[in-house]
Amino acid sequence: MIGFLSVMQNKPLFRNYAKNFRSESKPEKVFNIILLFLMGFVLVFTPLSFGTVSEASLYISHISILAMVFVTILKMVSLRKLKLIKSFTLVPVFLFVAYTAIRCFFSDIPFHSRIELLKVIDYALIYLVVINNFQRKKYFYAIIFITILIGLFLSSLGVIQYFKEANKVYGVGLSNEIVSIPVDGHQQQDVRSFFGMITKQKPEQYGFRASGTFVCPNHLAGYLEIIIPFGLAMSMLTRFVFGFRMLTAYSTVLIMAGWVLTYSRGGWVSGIIMIIAFSVFSYLRGETRSENRWVLPLVIIIIALVSLGIFVKPIQMRLLEISPTGDTSASTRIRIWADTIPMISDKLILGHGPAGFEWHYPRYKHQETNRKVTYTHNDYLNALADYGLIGTVIILFFIILLFMKARKIPTLFEHPDTQAIMVGCLSSVIGVLIHALFDFNNHIYSNALLFIVVCGIFVSVTANVDTDEENYWKFEKINGNFLFLFLIGLILAGIVAGGIMHGRRLLLSEIYFQQGKILQSQIFWDEALKKYELAQEYDYKNPNIYGKLAEVTAAKNLFRVKIDAHEAINYYDTALKYNPYESDYMFKKALLLKREQKFKEALDIIDAAIAQEPTNEAYRVERKKISDILQNKRSSF
Repeated sequence: MIGFLSVMQNKPLFRNYAKNFRSESKPEKVFNIILLFLMGFVLVFTPLSFGTVSEASLYISHISILAMVFVTILKMVSLRKLKLIKSFTLVPVFLFVAYTAIRCFFSDIPFHSRIELLKVIDYALIYLVVINNFQRKKYFYAIIFITILIGLFLSSLGVIQYFKEANKVYGVGLSNEIVSIPVDGHQQQDVRSFFGMITKQKPEQYGFRASGTFVCPNHLAGYLEIIIPFGLAMSMLTRFVFGFRMLTAYSTVLIMAGWVLTYSRGGWVSGIIMIIAFSVFSYLRGETRSENRWVLPLVIIIIALVSLGIFVKPIQMRLLEISPTGDTSASTRIRIWADTIPMISDKLILGHGPAGFEWHYPRYKHQETNRKVTYTHNDYLNALADYGLIGTVIILFFIILLFMKARKIPTLFEHPDTQAIMVGCLSSVIGVLIHALFDFNNHIYSNALLFIVVCGIFVSVTANVDTDEENYWKFEKINGNFLFLFLIGLILAGIVAGGIMHGRRLLLSEIYFQQGKILQSQIFWDEALKKYELAQEYDYKNPNIYGKLAEVTAAKNLFRVKIDAHEAINYYDTALKYNPYESDYMFKKALLLKREQKFKEALDIIDAAIAQEPTNEAYRVERKKISDILQNKRSSF
């Protein structure tokens, strides 16, 4: 696309720029193109798969990132250029991965903690891939323009949703359909799974707000606010040809339209602060230009946004809803934040463990919060609850190191396009940090991954202003001994290949699990049990599988007049072994024990469920029923 526009204009895309970067050998270029292709796939796939909130999509992204690491290892060994960027940001990255791995190892919810660990590993690996492979601005620009195109597509889809009043969301994901296959002369039901276009119903509370391929409009706002600064920087601050900058500016305006129509108040606040930060960082560019042509369009954008809030009635009403009593969303978040404080205080230093908030929060939940809460709608409080002070300090240490590099912006007079990339990156980071006060976008995989890629671009571009010779550990002794280098590469490649095989097993388990749910919903219980058993073979620590096995087994016993529910109870026991905080399993086990007339055991289990979730009224009602039965039995004696 960039080359096409430059040819159409009959002008060089850059005006004799990038002379300070060394030439790129053909083999290295081939490897980098492969890595860029894989990077593009991940950046496109993650938002289109509803933000990668499902396990199946997560495992596909995980395998893709491991493939990028494998290509990186192959590149370094074949070119005999094992190297690592000299950046203090690697310290908090490695520390946080190690800390998460240790907490995951000792976790009593191994499946959910492992999901969190996989995400952290993915973020760390893609960060390393970016900073160690993409040292030339042509790759930075390629990644940036890929994200702008994604943002343009998502915002256009959101605008269509808003004006068409659509209550459905389209994306890619695991699709299942029931098929009949002949087995020994009989038709047997099975499920065919494939990745394709699927539809999800948008929750009623979101109305017709723009959400793109995300179910929640706030997540689209969080995603777009990372992209907007790059659109502004590429169109206002770079030396691209005029036609291309105008095209980028037009795309940015459309992206901002989608961002506004999300009606995300947290997104609006963080976006406006991000634009102000963009203005400040642009001003810090100093003597880069004799004329600051970016000021006028930026002033127009700010005035337009303020005017929307003042004169457009739907936006005005949305803003005026913000109050602890007048808006259900705001009041619920305030209650959740208040409930999280004592939760943090109980385990201030270490936290409740990776992914622990969702399972420990019900014990602290306010009586009026009658829905399931997965995250605390504040990433800082969520980090404290999950990782404690230790983990949160490591995260903040990484952010501080990023901002320390901002001091380079005024000094790079000879590198205006580098300044533009830095301004875009830092503005995006500020937008994400502000939005984290009101939402949990950093727990949405696609948003967090894009944020980490932006951080990687920022670190890499600041490390490669003059030459890449002095900013890398070159490992010359290892590179000089090919046999030793080959051995190291073989070990690393083996570890990555093992990770890919493990990811494949997890993906297969999730596919079988989803197939089982489809068969169960159609009351094909025997076929569903087979799928769940296959899923269990590939991932035996997944408590959801045992929960479903218990449901199907209990249903078969009930409708086929089998009195013994012992097998289903055992499945619930196993599920509770891998997640002792799932009160729903306790409740269903108590119902089975009640059906078996083991009332004393049922009462003990339902008391445990109430202790885990004191605000659940259904548990208390059932406890009273079981307690009354026990009292009647005692009085009869």
